[in-house]
Amino acid sequence: MARNVTRKRIITKAIFTLVAIFIGIVLAVIVVKPLNAAAPNQVPDVPIELANPDDPAKWELPSTAVENVNKRTRDSKEFSNANGSLTSILSPNLHYEETPGVWQNSDTSFVFDGTDAVMEKHPMYNSRVSNEGISLLTTDTGKGITWLTSHRPSIHFNYVDGQFRGETASFIHDGLVWTEKNTNYGVKASAMVTAPRGTQTYSFGYSLEGGANALTVDSDGNIIGDGFTVPRSIIIGANRVRYEATPWVLNAGFAEFTFDDTLLPAEAYPYEVDPTTTTLQRGNTTVNDNFLVSNHPTLNFDGAIYLLWGDQTGIANTATRSLIYFDTSTIPAAATVTAATFSAYMYGGGSDVAGTSVTKMQRLLRNWVDAETTWNIYSTGNSWTTAGASSDGNDRVAATSASMSYTNSSGASNAYQDWTGSTLTSDVQNFVDGSYSNYGWLLTCDCEYQGASNYSFQEYRGSDYGYQSYRPKLVVTYTQPSAAITGTIGDGATEQEVRDGNGTILVTLTDDTWVADGATFNAQRQNIIDGLDAASSPTNGWNNEVRDKISVGSVVRSSATLATITLTASEVADYSITSNEIITVTVPATALTAAGALTATPTITITSSTESAAVTGTIGDGATEQEVRDGDGTILVTLTNTKWVADGATFNAQRQNIIDGLDAADAQAAGWNAQVRDQLGVTSVVRTSDTLATITIAAADVAGYAIATNETITVTVPATAIVYGTALTATPTITITAGTESAAITGTISDGATSPQIKAGGQTAIVTLTNTKWVADGATFNAQRQNIIDGFVSASSETDGWNNSRSDFAVTDVVRTSDIIATVEFSASSDYTTSAAETITLTVPATAIGGTALTATPTFVITPNFVSSGTWVSPAINLSSIIDTAYCALGWSENIPAGTSAAVEYSSNGGSSYSTATNGSCPFSIGGTLAAVSDFRIRVSLTTTDVTLTPTITALGFIAGTTAGQTVRYQLNTTPALTATDRTGNGYSGTMSFPTLPSGVSTTVGSMTALRAPPSAQTARGIPQVTSPVTGTAVSDNIFNTNETGWTGLPGYQLVNTMATAGEGGGGGLPVQFIWYIMLGLVTIMLGFFALNLTQSLFAAGVAMALGLGASIAMGGGLIPGWVIFVFIPVAIGMIFLRPRLAI
Repeated sequence: MARNVTRKRIITKAIFTLVAIFIGIVLAVIVVKPLNAAAPNQVPDVPIELANPDDPAKWELPSTAVENVNKRTRDSKEFSNANGSLTSILSPNLHYEETPGVWQNSDTSFVFDGTDAVMEKHPMYNSRVSNEGISLLTTDTGKGITWLTSHRPSIHFNYVDGQFRGETASFIHDGLVWTEKNTNYGVKASAMVTAPRGTQTYSFGYSLEGGANALTVDSDGNIIGDGFTVPRSIIIGANRVRYEATPWVLNAGFAEFTFDDTLLPAEAYPYEVDPTTTTLQRGNTTVNDNFLVSNHPTLNFDGAIYLLWGDQTGIANTATRSLIYFDTSTIPAAATVTAATFSAYMYGGGSDVAGTSVTKMQRLLRNWVDAETTWNIYSTGNSWTTAGASSDGNDRVAATSASMSYTNSSGASNAYQDWTGSTLTSDVQNFVDGSYSNYGWLLTCDCEYQGASNYSFQEYRGSDYGYQSYRPKLVVTYTQPSAAITGTIGDGATEQEVRDGNGTILVTLTDDTWVADGATFNAQRQNIIDGLDAASSPTNGWNNEVRDKISVGSVVRSSATLATITLTASEVADYSITSNEIITVTVPATALTAAGALTATPTITITSSTESAAVTGTIGDGATEQEVRDGDGTILVTLTNTKWVADGATFNAQRQNIIDGLDAADAQAAGWNAQVRDQLGVTSVVRTSDTLATITIAAADVAGYAIATNETITVTVPATAIVYGTALTATPTITITAGTESAAITGTISDGATSPQIKAGGQTAIVTLTNTKWVADGATFNAQRQNIIDGFVSASSETDGWNNSRSDFAVTDVVRTSDIIATVEFSASSDYTTSAAETITLTVPATAIGGTALTATPTFVITPNFVSSGTWVSPAINLSSIIDTAYCALGWSENIPAGTSAAVEYSSNGGSSYSTATNGSCPFSIGGTLAAVSDFRIRVSLTTTDVTLTPTITALGFIAGTTAGQTVRYQLNTTPALTATDRTGNGYSGTMSFPTLPSGVSTTVGSMTALRAPPSAQTARGIPQVTSPVTGTAVSDNIFNTNETGWTGLPGYQLVNTMATAGEGGGGGLPVQFIWYIMLGLVTIMLGFFALNLTQSLFAAGVAMALGLGASIAMGGGLIPGWVIFVFIPVAIGMIFLRPRLAI
């Protein structure tokens, strides 16, 4: 019985000790880990006010528009406009159903809910950020998933609409910063990778919520959940190409996928890793979009958050097109559609092609399926008549519904772009009344297929984008009987535009018509004029000088629904106001066939005018003194709310006054006032129009203009030169920038040349002047050609070098290409030679430019020619015996002087292709089989730019082994030179081949000394890679690797480093990481025995050991890996059983 009791006590103590170890580790991690964890959610000090989503201005509607909240659906909202028309906004997931029939505005922002952050205003799902991680729950069942994180994700909140809101949650996992944001159809996760990581397995812990069924993985590698799915992860390269990761793998509460980024081209970096969780309710939306890519004819891009068209950068000679569909069934079938505008938010794009691109919409004729359509098909089993929906009359209509022009060089507008027009309006009308089947539109750009070297494309936010205010929208306006005001005056005008005459007020009826043309309508014209009423009545205002002065002949019945009122200048010449006037147009009932009197909308605002003058033009926008001297520069003076006096003699008499108004603030001797203003002839001033005068500066008039400092020119328009108002000071002033003369060298020789190229001739130096010119073409310039050649001077003076060979260059080598460019094409210099690089400087002679001599930049260098590279390739190494790789490494030692380089590469396919090797790392996956690698090769390339320097590889080796201890080794015995010998005795020798050296040039190759004996099978065994923010990323999977870095900042580094390097005469002993493992293990055990001796308590001993071990695991993110705990748990248990035998 006593023995049983003792055994029970021992077991009880063992359990308590293990619990103590666990508690100690948790406490240590909690105390240490926050040093690297994300900061808690912060509340901003200053509130940030954003626009209310229900503001009609958001939809570009008048502020008087009122939303009909009872007409809301998930994807539409309706506004009543002041003119009686209705505007329907169609855009995905505008609202969520708070209670049956009650739709509230959607909002994918996170808001506070106690200590958590939640998003609960989306029609299909809710999400939550908590200490556990990030959750997604479907709104119909409450089932979902929580993605577990090692620490609470961080959210930055802004104060919006009376509460704090956040858009993105972020956390650190697998060495990357991950962001999670709520999108239109789920929670999008992403992380940016800026540099290669090799083969990487991404593992995410999860827990299921709401009684959700277990996860499964379908045949395409997607995770299928209860009401949600996690598509197979994609990698989105910077080159806009999508790459698939491996299928998802479910493993005991973790979802994992793997991706090897060594397969990516360089242009794919940085890339985005994108594992996203989406709901299964996506098909319920009444707005769909997708895009088609010619270079990926079988790929479906459903779920992408953007729209594309054109020729994408990074994809050679391609076409990308987009599809868009809006369900218009919320608009009554009897409605008369008066306007339709498709809008998409442009956030990206680019072009290296000049000019303008046009994007057009064409109505689709195929019932395409969002989740199935590709470049080749519009739904599963149904092909486009011509791939890419290209067939007019079959896939799409030939006519353009709407188009939008885009200047290629302008870049992304970061604003909505609009497509509108009568054909688009007609499309929507026919969708609404059922005349057309609604399959949406195809968007294409005439910038497709730019060829292999060019690109031109545009990027827009798609319907899946997270923030509703950036998604595509279709704005449709339809009418009831009403009258609308437009026209040059009807849209609002200034008092000057009224006085100018020929302004129009257009009164357009909707769902009504004017009375019959002829006598019937003519009898109503005065009534129509009387309906043009201003709210105020100043003496010279609208009512007295416009309404009461215009004749009935100004009113014309243009059509059954349009009446045009045209203002004649002579009738309204005395109109003058000091403050704005508001004009209301009332259409009398007697002028209409159906409705009563209509108050037309909008009212007309006539703006009180302030006269002004604006300066533009090639000189008017600012110029350099050289641009002034060049001639043909212009100063354009544009008037606002006044006019120039009448053309002809009246204006001509004012031209000198206008010139006299071009005044510089200072008075430099050869400055503006003396050499421009006072030299211009009156014929330089032309009355281009009633409001525009053009002043052209002739080169002959201003040849003497030269300034030492910038000049500021003010343009004053004399009162005698304009019809209304007093003298005007035009804006802005004109700044003339004093020029600094310079000369720049381009051409083939500007990047340097070799002595054989100088011998052969044909090298060009293009000399471009700034703020000066070459002397006149012809005899004057020809007389300077030898001086220009003599200006090319070498800093050295070798016997057969540049300076002594300059006589080989002929004056005909120098050509005056333009006023500012001279091109020198050097003749052959057969005797030219140099033993060292020569630096050539050009001094442009003063006599060649009419100024002071200029030292051109940059200098250029002539270099001697010598052999600069060589390559060594090992023989075939057979690795097929390695069927379960336990360890492997490829490493080398090198001596690379400045100006030289060495590259080590490997091939797994007999030399068909090579990949760059990383020193000390394994080119294969640990645990994989190398059975297929029967011809493994290593290639070394040496390069030097200095004939006196030789790069060398002083040691090179490769080792691979199985769990059974079978190994394949390869070690290079000599520096890659004529012969490379394998010192392992396996016969893997190779030959280094350099090109034949030219006469007079030699190279020396030294032998190689091994750093250490080959490692044994035991010491070469590997462990999983350990990555730590403190110690740096391990450069191999081997704990015995000596190339680890990042330890110098740790306490006790000097002692540990001394122990590590003590072996082999200090030439490199045990790895620092290995010594740390041993020391930390011993310290942990010592802490346990010390606590036991001090307290006589195994529980205290367990806590002490656990605290030491936990601190080592948590310090800086992981001084030692977590698996070490499993080494020390048996030690703790052993202490319990040894306790009765220990004399403490």
